[in-house]
Amino acid sequence: MVGLTSLITNDPPMPPKLNRERAKFVLAKIDEILAWEQRREAERDTKFVELGRYLWKCGRGSTGGSRA
Repeated sequence: MVGLTSLITNDPPMPPKLNRERAKFVLAKIDEILAWEQRREAERDTKFVELGRYLWKCGRGSTGGSRA
């Protein structure tokens, strides 16, 4: 049975027709999602910086001395 099938055909299927409006819509949604993700990453980075500063201040305040 091996070799009875072939990937070459005499009548290849027609390629799908491009719907430009649908393609623009999909690309716009992808851009929207990527922009949202970028904003969320920036917000998360800001929160981690704020947390680090807070923890650093708490660490300095709890020992009573100054660390260099």
